[in-house]
Amino acid sequence: MNGKENLRQGHFRASGVVLRRCDTAEGERLLYLGLKGLGPLWVVAPGAARGKGRFGGATEPLVWAVFTLYKASRNLYLKEVDVRYDFWALRSRSESLARAAQWGRLVADCLLMGHPDDALLGFFFWALQGLEKGADGAVAEWRFLWRWLHDRGVAPDLDRCGRCGTPLDGAFWGDEHLLCPACRGSSGSPLLTGPLLQVLRAAVMLSRDSFIPWSMTVREGADWPAFNERLRSLLRESL
Repeated sequence: MNGKENLRQGHFRASGVVLRRCDTAEGERLLYLGLKGLGPLWVVAPGAARGKGRFGGATEPLVWAVFTLYKASRNLYLKEVDVRYDFWALRSRSESLARAAQWGRLVADCLLMGHPDDALLGFFFWALQGLEKGADGAVAEWRFLWRWLHDRGVAPDLDRCGRCGTPLDGAFWGDEHLLCPACRGSSGSPLLTGPLLQVLRAAVMLSRDSFIPWSMTVREGADWPAFNERLRSLLRESL
């Protein structure tokens, strides 16, 4: 169901983020917004693709704002944008921007029309802010994805074996869980040592302010891309 069907005709305001944009041949700009309390919605920014709108850079993906919208009989129209956070500093670093855009596409793909996910929007915002302030991108991605999965109830337990519940002081990746040596079976994954597990736990448990400088000290200590792909796989399977 398209979420806009539940909205009454008229003006309203909602906070959220621009996740996608596309321009039509007629010069209209279509925005896919992730909105607090409402979920994702497609919105028309009249004339924005022709440079005639007053929105400027506020229609760029990753812009967080309070949007004034008008619900007409068939479409939603953007009337005003009060930008709250544009992540301008992040946009000046190509590698960080590419990672942030990748996260944005993942969020856009996973949000469901008519189903708000305010917790996910929060995880996404703080992950972007950490990235902008200098957190290591791969470590920040682990933190973002694990917290997202934890909110959905499907994150791998970093403390206990996912099969027998034994406290972990070394583990192997299973299909969905971390397994103790006794439960690993035919798993061919390399051993995650006790110290490495401590690093993975710290990445998701540290406060935001502590995490940013800490993340830059552990970037070489783990195969973060491989770990992140594990979490992405769990996320895909949970949808």
